[in-house]
Amino acid sequence: MMATASVESRREEILAAAIRLFAERGFDGTSTREIARAAGTKHSLLFYHFRSKADLYLAAVLDQLESLAANIQTSLEASEDPVARLRAYVEVYYDCFTNREPGLGVCLRELSGLPPELARQIADAHNRKTTGKLEEIIAEGIRSGLFRALDARACAAAITGILHIFLRMRPTARNRFAPDEAVHQVLDVYCAGLLTS
Repeated sequence: MMATASVESRREEILAAAIRLFAERGFDGTSTREIARAAGTKHSLLFYHFRSKADLYLAAVLDQLESLAANIQTSLEASEDPVARLRAYVEVYYDCFTNREPGLGVCLRELSGLPPELARQIADAHNRKTTGKLEEIIAEGIRSGLFRALDARACAAAITGILHIFLRMRPTARNRFAPDEAVHQVLDVYCAGLLTS
């Protein structure tokens, strides 16, 4: 039993080091040797736990997406009102990408440059864990009559796309936008168009 806990602990140490280094340097800028060194383990042991660098990167991003999904879920439990839930979703989503899980922002910026299969797996996981929840919030708002009768999936894609534009611009536009300006733009301009009144 002790050996299993030790193996799992070592895997978590490697994953934590990978999350930190990938967040700092991205996929291409980080080597598996650097990750092993940062985790205090042998390079060969890294490949015992993860088949490849892409496998490790995927595990790192999935770990952060789990955290994002958990933070979103916690924020949504505060209200049943679709408008309040939409506001909470947007605020937490942006905060997670910019403050809580900075590796997600790096991944977003480099997604199109990743190996195609890796990029597809990350996009699919993102859609399952987060965009689907946003779609549910919008659909509930439509059913309740608070939101206009629009395509919930298209609205969720548009809101996510707008957030991603701000997130991709963020590193080069720090002085152009206040930290919460992107959230206000999404909520007070774009999401306001969903409301029936």
